[in-house]
Amino acid sequence: MSEQRPEWYGQLKDTDPFAKRTFTMNHITSIEQRIAQQNKLGSRDRRRSLLALAVVTACAVIMVGVIFNLTNIHTVKEPIQTQPPEATPNNQKIDYADEKWKLTETQYLQYAQYAETKSEALLIGLEPIDVFRWYVTASRMGHHETSYALLDKGAGTSTPSREEYLSDLAKDQAGVERSKQMWESYWSEYRLEQTIDGDTAYILMIPVHKPDTAENRKFFGLTKNKEGVWKANWLAMQ
Repeated sequence: MSEQRPEWYGQLKDTDPFAKRTFTMNHITSIEQRIAQQNKLGSRDRRRSLLALAVVTACAVIMVGVIFNLTNIHTVKEPIQTQPPEATPNNQKIDYADEKWKLTETQYLQYAQYAETKSEALLIGLEPIDVFRWYVTASRMGHHETSYALLDKGAGTSTPSREEYLSDLAKDQAGVERSKQMWESYWSEYRLEQTIDGDTAYILMIPVHKPDTAENRKFFGLTKNKEGVWKANWLAMQ
């Protein structure tokens, strides 16, 4: 009795399953079309990636510019002389009522170093009257970054931010000029005395051409901060 085989058995028996497949032109054309389509999609993705990268880079550049401007708002260039100023801006010789107003050459060089570096270490060991003279010098010379650095900014003070301070000065050039003239007039009108009470100090300005009364005296307040250095109070004049 012969065994019946399905039709596909004969076909499989007569066919070499390991024979190489012959590609027709239709096969080749189909493969080329798929490759072209994939390349087209890949090119589109690359363009999108490059566009996204360009946008991110542009945003980063803008943010860096904004941060730079915020941190340098109204920054005042402070050219530092190598000699203490001995005359007013109109070249009039200063007639000091008290030699305590004056900075010696050594003291001025110390001030100039602080104006350049703003290093708090340079304030260590200074007396309140020394910091006062530095503050007056900075105000007179237009060294606003330095005058701000000399202000007390401890907890509980009302000292404005650096940006607000510099911005207000930039908007009030008339006030800046009045401040310079005020100090120059004080040099010839008041003698100085220093009073220290714990972490509080006052520079007392005593009139030399007017009666020495409470109404004619002026005070400049300073505070010793937690680092142990003297700083000018905000709105120090009284």
